[in-house]
Amino acid sequence: MPDGSVLIIGGIGATGVADTLELFTLDAGFVAVSTLPSNAGVVDFAATPLPDGRVLLTGGRRCMDVMMCPPLDTAFIARLDPIDGTVDVVATDRMSVPRAGHSATL
Repeated sequence: MPDGSVLIIGGIGATGVADTLELFTLDAGFVAVSTLPSNAGVVDFAATPLPDGRVLLTGGRRCMDVMMCPPLDTAFIARLDPIDGTVDVVATDRMSVPRAGHSATL
């Protein structure tokens, strides 16, 4: 992130999907800062840092099982609020093709 912190997004935890976004800094360690929308991918998505400090999150799946969780066509922008340290996650236009396990290059 622009302030030198690291944004942890998605994954699968011991109790299911990890929807909580965490910000890691050397001073504070891991701090929960936001939650992913219920239709955002938590695995196999692409996270693309944008020049203005935001992060584009595209596609992915809601679980590890490719038969139970088809690829998603959703896209979101994550933005760190430098004043209070929270992360806003807002939906953008949907992709024309659902995908997971892809990469995205700026």
